[in-house]
Amino acid sequence: MQIKRLAAFAGMLICPLLAATLRAADTPDIAIVPRPLQVQFSQGRFKLTPDVSILVQSGQPAAADAAAILAQMLGGAAGLNPRITQTDLDQPPDNAILLTTVGADASLGDEGYELHVTPHGVLIRAAGGAGLFYGAQTLLQLLPPAVYGKGPVADVDWSTPALSIRDKPRFRWRGIMLDVARHFEPTDAVLHYLDVLAMHKINVFHWHLVDDQGWRIEIKKYPRLTQVGAWRDEAGFGIDPKLSTTFGPDGRYGGFYTQDDIRRVVNYAARLHITVVPEIEMPGHSTAALAAYPQFSTTGGPFTIGADAGIFHGVYCAGNEQTFAFLQDVLSEVMDLFPSQFIHVGGDEVPEDSWDDATDRKLIADQKLAGPQQVETYFINRISRFIDSHGRKLIGWDEILNPGLAADAAVMSWRGTSNGAQAAAAGHDVVMSPTAYCYLDFQQGTNTEPRPWLGPVYPASRLYGFDPVAGLTPEQAGHILGVQGNLWTERVPNISSTQYMTWPRAAAIAEIGWTDASLRDYANFKSRMMIDQGRLEAVGVNYRPIEEDDLQDVVQLLPSDPSRAQIQAAVPGAQIRYTLDGSYPTRQSTLYDGPFALPPGDRVAIKAGFFRPGSVAVIVAAADLLDRHPVRFSTTMYQDTQWIAAHPEALFKSEWLPGPGDTLSFELNPPAVLSGVSVVTGLDDKPQGAGKLQNGVLEASADGKTFANSAVFSQGRATVELAGKTIAAVRIRLSGAQSDNLVIRDISLR
Repeated sequence: MQIKRLAAFAGMLICPLLAATLRAADTPDIAIVPRPLQVQFSQGRFKLTPDVSILVQSGQPAAADAAAILAQMLGGAAGLNPRITQTDLDQPPDNAILLTTVGADASLGDEGYELHVTPHGVLIRAAGGAGLFYGAQTLLQLLPPAVYGKGPVADVDWSTPALSIRDKPRFRWRGIMLDVARHFEPTDAVLHYLDVLAMHKINVFHWHLVDDQGWRIEIKKYPRLTQVGAWRDEAGFGIDPKLSTTFGPDGRYGGFYTQDDIRRVVNYAARLHITVVPEIEMPGHSTAALAAYPQFSTTGGPFTIGADAGIFHGVYCAGNEQTFAFLQDVLSEVMDLFPSQFIHVGGDEVPEDSWDDATDRKLIADQKLAGPQQVETYFINRISRFIDSHGRKLIGWDEILNPGLAADAAVMSWRGTSNGAQAAAAGHDVVMSPTAYCYLDFQQGTNTEPRPWLGPVYPASRLYGFDPVAGLTPEQAGHILGVQGNLWTERVPNISSTQYMTWPRAAAIAEIGWTDASLRDYANFKSRMMIDQGRLEAVGVNYRPIEEDDLQDVVQLLPSDPSRAQIQAAVPGAQIRYTLDGSYPTRQSTLYDGPFALPPGDRVAIKAGFFRPGSVAVIVAAADLLDRHPVRFSTTMYQDTQWIAAHPEALFKSEWLPGPGDTLSFELNPPAVLSGVSVVTGLDDKPQGAGKLQNGVLEASADGKTFANSAVFSQGRATVELAGKTIAAVRIRLSGAQSDNLVIRDISLR
């Protein structure tokens, strides 16, 4: 009788329109991330009890694997010990969860699934192991977030609402890249990182194992790659060395994964239906390898493994046949360790003048290449043929996209989306990963990160607005494999910082890759993430709270006394602690108990931290006060013009060369009556001193939109006389080229 009723329920049609009504306000206990394709709600709830069982169809190892993972999760915080048994039933009996491939809907593909919950039992049906795994992940997300904790949790209602879900991903590639070349992450930290990716149906882990600053993978035939290439003298990148623990016994900084470590990660990921794609950089970004084997370089070396960002001349020599023998040996061992279809070879940021040695000039002549610009294509195509011969496919950053690129090479588009569109039009498969939406090393809020890399603010809301196929023709869109977020770690030295920069932005990437475009809505996503953050806390992730996106002007001067400041209680139930020196608040910082006096000086940087009980995350609001006026900084976000704060001798310093039309603005809130504004650029007073603005104007605005008052910079300085005007914003606008990184040393309001 029960089986018949369940069968009838499982066969119900699911109305696609109901998926669009999935709102936290309507269903407060539903927070599935990424959002599923179709959802239909029913009456009642299914309660998990100690005698609940998990059934798998006989002879289906894919179902058995997913069941084992589900049982492991339910045995943690929920304290259940479900028995896993095989069955020939095609519907679950009372108090059971059935995983089966029988009768699966082929239109849902390998990763799609159906999930049916009644008050009596649960059915998860899919064509294969990946779909069953994702159905189980969705079932876990229907339970209270505490289910993701390790130890038993008392007084929790371990039940899920009755419903039916029909779901499948939009794209086949939903990836996150982690750079461990700049800062090594221990194996256990990587495994935990994979756990959280799998919770959100991320299915590609792009492992950036090699770069100028480190070689992280053991290659048996070339032991010096790790003996020399895995270590450097310091942590570097302006990072406090105490933030990392990856120092060897001899004091050198770094580390590497043994081949056993690699197998452990790959096998663990496979169980979570995550493909690990290794990246072995070539022909550039190879200083660490060439420090060990300089004979394969264009210059012959020697090379020193440094700890600075940039583009270096550690480049493999394409005219030396021994170079290719070396790389083929390396890639053979790599492919033995990684069963992934794609092998990433980098291919980015190779200085063209690197190919000017005698050996490469001879190559250009012998191969009748048009010039050095074609050497990289020759190089990449040779590597591609070797990878193809092993039944794999080469993928590289979009610099490899040049005329003559091997037809089956895939492209990862990071310099915007136009290169991806061009590659797709030429018939190449493409992963969209544009800097402006998919780079996770940018800060998520103005001056709120402990140590952000670059200045433009890329919160989850910005990433969420990206569509990988926007503006493409149907034919081009057919070549888009999916989307990927990239975390470069020059200034991300440990797993805690890695987690903070990844979440919640990786959840936005997951939803871009999984959820149908018609169902994506940021307000809805944010409401679900408010619950998903409970899951992140339960698994011990140091995430950035998504609420922080809304923190504006919570630090204010008292209207009646501008020598004192107050902090609004923007996060209910949180304890407020603050700092007055621009440092990141901790639980030991000054406790806020009411308005406080500002310290002396013409610039005060206030940061308020909101600490929730039991949370590993902290929400931070910031206010910079120049001459006691609250200001908010912003800048144009061109790819080649990034800004960072906290230069030791200045307010700001550009990471790259800004150009004509770039701006740095700051808003006064509230607007202030000023007699003048002055700006000093550069690190010293010499006419051609480092960082001086060479061509630009200083402008002021009464409304923050129209800038009418201006002064031209001379020897790095400019002053706008305002004669008591009310000013809402001031900006620095470049009017010409800049041959040096720009430093803003001082801004004075009077």
